[in-house]
Parts: sequence; C-alpha cells; structure tokens
Amino acid sequence: MVLSGRNSPEQALKKANMLKDGYRKSGAKGYWEKNLELRIENMKQGYTSSPTVMAEAYARIGDKDRAFEWLEKAYTERTHRSPQ
Repeated sequence: MVLSGRNSPEQALKKANMLKDGYRKSGAKGYWEKNLELRIENMKQGYTSSPTVMAEAYARIGDKDRAFEWLEKAYTERTHRSPQ
C-alpha cells in the first residue's frame, strides 16, 4: 500500500498493528475479521477490491451467505482474483 501511494508508512504500520492485534485476540479468525474490516473501510474511501477477494475474506470468517453473494457478483461481472 505504501508503494502504490495509497498509504503513508505510518498508515500502513497502523493497519499492520490492527491485523496483529486481531490475531492476538482471536487467532486467525480475528486476523481475517480485521482484514475484512480494513477492506470495507478502503471500499468506502473509493478503493476497489476484487469480488473473489471479498468472498474469500467472508468465507474465512465463516459468513457463507456473504461469501456466496460476493462469488455471485464475481460470476456476474466475469471477474477473477488478480495475482498479488
């Protein structure tokens, strides 16, 4: 995010610490909940996230209904996960 100019080093560090805190408190599920929270926050600020990435995040926290909603969106839009 820093290299793309979307975040300053300070913002990136803050987000990394949020993810670490989520993991410390609730393990992998806590990490993914924070990850999803950050993705939703980014979307509110105008950044896009691949529907398949969003589906994966919801699946990892156990929200199957939302995961399938995002998979349906990916199918409708004919999108796929881009390499990272």
